[in-house]
Amino acid sequence: MKLIKTLCLGLVITALLGMGNAFADEKNVIAVTGTAFSEVKPDMATVNMRVEAKGETSPEVREALAAQIAKVQQALAFAGVNGDKVKTGQYNITSNVIYRRNGQRQTIGYKGNCTFTAQVEEIDKIGTVVDRLGNISQVQITSVNYGLLHREEIERKLLAQATANAKEKASIVATAGGRTLGSLISADIDSQGGSRVNMTYAVNDLARSGGAKMTSTQLSPGTMKLTAYVRTQWSLQ
Repeated sequence: MKLIKTLCLGLVITALLGMGNAFADEKNVIAVTGTAFSEVKPDMATVNMRVEAKGETSPEVREALAAQIAKVQQALAFAGVNGDKVKTGQYNITSNVIYRRNGQRQTIGYKGNCTFTAQVEEIDKIGTVVDRLGNISQVQITSVNYGLLHREEIERKLLAQATANAKEKASIVATAGGRTLGSLISADIDSQGGSRVNMTYAVNDLARSGGAKMTSTQLSPGTMKLTAYVRTQWSLQ
């Protein structure tokens, strides 16, 4: 019985010592979140478009779509956008079906469409691309989304700046409290964020005039704001 009491007392003392050490560790750590942001101009754009065709038969629609697709690819190539920068999305041909009053199903023609995505890496050419595509009948430009070609490089620089910002904050607090800032214990960059602002312009139903001179399309992408957050813990001496 005496042995059991001795063991229990030992366990209690060990637990208290552990709590004391943990409390001491907490007093020697400071947690700070560092931030950094940058506003940059987009250097690329993604143009989303769709071609459509109608006809009495499925082969007729397929032929019409093939012709439209060729025109789109030619227009993009003329503007310097080709190869793997142009990707085909959905492609489908369906029948137009109506139901008579007697419930009879009747096909009255076919329709088809194909979607494209073109990545324009020379931002100054985006107006030219839009104009050339807009001159093709049965082509709809659904949106123009802006982005960054080297986003990762900018984010890496922001992470370094955010970490330096956290260290500066921690050092100020440590000095004000009569302590000295030690080394970095941990860092959490999962909170890295920043809005990927894709400014979207709907440019459907562009004016087309048979041979008449048209005003060139001018799009202003504005800027994108990228933000990085780093949650850090530093030792205090």
